[in-house]
Amino acid sequence: ERLSDERLGELRAELLERAEKALSSTPVRVRMRHEARYRGQSFELTVEEQLDSADPARGLGAAELRSAFAEVHEARYGYRDTEGEVELVNVRLSVWGAAPQLAAPAPPGEPPGSETRTVVFAGEPLQTKVIRGAPLPGAQLAGPALVAQADSTLLVPPGWSGEADAHGTLRLRRGSSS
Repeated sequence: ERLSDERLGELRAELLERAEKALSSTPVRVRMRHEARYRGQSFELTVEEQLDSADPARGLGAAELRSAFAEVHEARYGYRDTEGEVELVNVRLSVWGAAPQLAAPAPPGEPPGSETRTVVFAGEPLQTKVIRGAPLPGAQLAGPALVAQADSTLLVPPGWSGEADAHGTLRLRRGSSS
């Protein structure tokens, strides 16, 4: 099949339609990669183009693609074949959608369970609050305390305090919470 503006437009439209369905929206960035070769060659070279996201259906025409391929070929191999027919082997379309808005996860309905245990600090046994699970955002901690989660354990020594931020990160500081 001979390379034509019409065929390139059909390929571009088909790939854009599939991409928009996959994104569930209009892409914000579109890149098209044409893998082409001179007829009879066994290797391809890539001609890349950035499409205008406002009008991604408009891209290189057949003559422009042939010219761009000849430039890439000459840069790579030192010559261009002005009479040679260019075969389009593959066309790849990459699209980028708008970044989603991220929100902090909703806090669980119940605060984590807690109990008290004796823990030794600097040779002195102290009653220490043990919190099981992640503290709710905004929760205040005062040492001595132990926060026991499934993936980690955090020790809050006497004289330290902390607060859980909106993302669940515990921020500790030396000094009381009052």
